[in-house]
This record gives sequence, C-alpha cells and structure tokens, in this order.
Amino acid sequence: MGRTWDDGVLLKTLEAGADSCAAAGHRACTPTGTRATRYRCEVLLEQHRDAAELQRRADAFDAGQAVLEQQSLMPDDSWPTAALLRVVHDELLRGPWERVDPHRRGILVGSALARLGERGLPADAVVRSGLGGVLRRRLIGAAALTCGVGLGEADPSDRLPGMETWADALGGCPDIASIDPSEPEAARLTLMVGAMRGDFRVLVDEWLQRASMTHLIAWAPDEVVRPALDEDDAELRGGESAARWICDRFVYTGLEDWSRSSLEWELCFIRDPEQTSRRAGVSLELLLERGVPMDPVTAELASRFARPGTNDELVLGMTRLDARELTVSLVADGRAGAAVDLWRAALKSCPDDEEVRNCLAFALVATSPEEAVEHLARISQEGGVSPLLVLANLAAALVRRGDIEDGLSVLARITSARRAGDEGTFVLWAPRGLARLDQPLTEVGQWEIGAWVSNLSARLMKHPARRRSIKRSAS
Repeated sequence: MGRTWDDGVLLKTLEAGADSCAAAGHRACTPTGTRATRYRCEVLLEQHRDAAELQRRADAFDAGQAVLEQQSLMPDDSWPTAALLRVVHDELLRGPWERVDPHRRGILVGSALARLGERGLPADAVVRSGLGGVLRRRLIGAAALTCGVGLGEADPSDRLPGMETWADALGGCPDIASIDPSEPEAARLTLMVGAMRGDFRVLVDEWLQRASMTHLIAWAPDEVVRPALDEDDAELRGGESAARWICDRFVYTGLEDWSRSSLEWELCFIRDPEQTSRRAGVSLELLLERGVPMDPVTAELASRFARPGTNDELVLGMTRLDARELTVSLVADGRAGAAVDLWRAALKSCPDDEEVRNCLAFALVATSPEEAVEHLARISQEGGVSPLLVLANLAAALVRRGDIEDGLSVLARITSARRAGDEGTFVLWAPRGLARLDQPLTEVGQWEIGAWVSNLSARLMKHPARRRSIKRSAS
C-alpha cells in the first residue's frame, strides 16, 4: 500500500546527509520556518521519518486481527476503537438463522456500543447511520431468499429460520405480490430487485430509524418505536457520511471496501486532521488510532472512475459485496441461472470491469462452461483480479466442459505459480461437485488455493472420463 520503507535506505541516506550538513555548519543548507531556526535538511529528515512511521502503522493495521488480540472476553476500556466497531459490525450482520446465543450477543454489542459512546460515538450514529446501509442490504437479501423459496419447487424447509416474518412482509408488498411465478428463476431475480428498491425497502428503512436498539440488534420486526432522542445526541456533527467514514476506516482494512464518500473524508483528514475532526464531530485522538497514507487513498479514488468499490452500488441497487453474497446463495440453492443474469446485468453497466467478468465466468461454469472459458480468456494479468483465481475458474470451466486433461494442465500452472510465491484463499466450486460431470453444480466454499488444487487433481487423476481418454489415445 503506497510506498514501502522496509529497507530504510532512503532514511539512512537522509540521516547521513543531515549529519554531514550539520558537521559542515549547514553551509549548503538554508534555514526554514517562521523563525528560521531549523534547517531544510532537518525538516526533510523529520518529514520522511513521519512518513515511514505512518506507513508502518498502516501496514500493521488489521481490523479483524484487532478483535482477536483482545485479552478480555467482553469489550472494555482497553479495547481499541477498531476492535469495538468490528465486533458491532460482525455481530450486527449475523442473521437470526445463525446459531448464536441472543442474550450473549446483545450484551456483547451493547457493551461495545457503550464503550464507543464514551469515546464520542453515539450508538445511533454507529448502527443507524454508519452501519445502517450494510444491515439493510443484509436483511433484505435474507428476506428475499426466504421469500423466494415459495417460488417454484423449492423445499419450504430452506426458509431461513427467524426470517419468516420478514419474508411474509416482503411477500405482502404490492410490487412483490404481482410477480409471475411461472418462471421461477426470473421471478426470484425480480423479487430480489424489487426487495432492494421497492416498498419493502421503505419498510426496512422505517424500521432502521424507528425500532429500538435492542430490536435492531436482534433483527426483530416488531413495531417498537424508540424513545424520542435529541438529534445532537443521536448523530455526529458531520452527519451520516461522517458516521459511515468512521465505521469504514475502523471496520474495513482494505480501502476497496470503503465508500467513495469515506475516501473523500479521509483525504480531507490527511490534509487537515484538526479541522476535519471538528467537522466530523469526533475527537482527533480517536481518529489518530489508525493512520492512512495519502497515496493509496488517491489511488483508490482514481480507480473508482473505472470500477465501483466493494460497497458502492454496482447493479440493481446492490453493491459488489451484495452481488457476491447473493451469487453464493443462488448457486447453493441450484439457481446458477439467476446468478448469471445478475452478473450479465452488472457487466452490461461495467463492460471493462474484469472482476465483474470473472464473477460472471464463475457463475457460467455451472450453466455454460464454454462461455465461461471465453470470458476468462479476456481477463488480463494486470486487470486487478488474482491470476490464481482466474486460473482456478478456468480449470473448473474446462473440467465441466469435459476437458479433463486441459483442466489438469491449468492446475499444474497454478502449482507452478504457488512455487513462485503466489498464494490465496478464494470462493471456489467444490472439487467434489466439479468431478461429478453428470450432476448439476451447487456446492461452493472458501478454499485455500493449494488445498483446492490438490483435492481436485486427485479426483481428476482417477476420473473415469480421463481413463477412457487415455485408452483411446493408446489405441
């Protein structure tokens, strides 16, 4: 991220130069500053020392690791702001179908919010403004998936536990009730788009603003109106965008996960920390817990002209992250065709976005592996998508096309790349499903690339189709 100072060569050079300049009485240097009491060589050295320290802090920051490093089981004053906000974020987005102790979860989130409140971050600003967007999308997506079980021949047991009331509310919205269920896959995609943009979104937005904090944490749809709060107590001085910035900078390690407005806030903060902290309504001390160099911020902002960020709207009211999560849910539910339609729409709006093209190819592996191969061939090495991920999807597409030997050759290329130092963990088609050529693909998972290659290679080496091919070649 930005410049690297690991070798210390530049700093050592500047230190040596400043020492030599001082020994010579600064004859080749000029004073600087209002009182002309410091020499330029000293100022330059100090600037680079500060930049090196900022880069060191930026490289060391890991929002997820911040929680794991805490000694106490419950949030207390010793927890850094990143750990507190990450706990609130992670627990808030855990749906009621996930097996969690609701009592412990409520205490955990409540304790973290209390500690944040002591640091000048009101609970309402954090949950309703800073994290409200991701909570809304997560809830709507879960409600739509549960409601969509009623379309076609899906098993009613697939409904997500705890989401039935939300799903019924979605199904009762006029714009959803009129959906034609005769073509289930198209109907489910229409349902998702309608849920994200229509009457149900209005209902969820009202819930986000009116429900008590307890019900927000529990995703409880009950119409419990929160007590009237003074607006100054509920929001930061900088409003919703400031709350979003605070949450983005302490919850997400990578700048690609920040919203565009958060990157703009960060740029202002880098240029004038004190004024920006006053404008946001957050203490400078809290903001200085994380350092971010300017170069990666400007680079990420520039890249947004070519592609949306992870949490910028990509297509059909969904962010890139929403679309990825929906894709996993759709293919696991046997609806890869709907995932293909989703990414086709995304590629139409962002035709040069190679990550979108790769996601489309991933979905096409299940429905049209030949077309998947064509899309993967158009992805360049410099397009921002991991070459290992592209090769893994290519191997999967070739295998599903029936080209076992070609698939094994691509797996060998991945192994060679790993020997050169490349590694990665990705969402990939499960090797077991890929090898069953006569059955539809539905199983995906998070795989370390080396384990995935080993597993799939072992299955393909003894695959009946490969043995038949070898016999034909021998004869």
